[in-house]
Amino acid sequence: MFHEQSMPGAQPRQGQIQRASSHGSAPLAEQSSVAACRITVDVPDMTCWERVVDLFNRCRSVFRGGIRYLVIDLHAVTSADTKLIACLVAIHRMARAASVRLEVTLSQAVLEMTRLCRLERLARDLGLQQETKS
Repeated sequence: MFHEQSMPGAQPRQGQIQRASSHGSAPLAEQSSVAACRITVDVPDMTCWERVVDLFNRCRSVFRGGIRYLVIDLHAVTSADTKLIACLVAIHRMARAASVRLEVTLSQAVLEMTRLCRLERLARDLGLQQETKS
């Protein structure tokens, strides 16, 4: 459902998201050497409250681990609602409070919900990017 991957030594780049080479789960180290982490959501339906809460809890645990850069990959999500958008707002607030750089890759469905909620400005602040098709 969700995959976490630590990215030791990774540094955020303006307007670019680092791509992980695998979707495998990697444990988060409790050391300061883990500068970045990627959470990939590979379930298409994120309208279920339990899944949204799980995403929030995973992000909270990453922030507590001292991470400086977090990428949330939502490119596989085909169904989203306001619960997911509210979760992204809460994650954004947590990231700011913890001084964590946050970037999110969006699917078309999540992008449309963001627009419906009139959160285009927040989308820009979060570094939200729409997944491009190759």
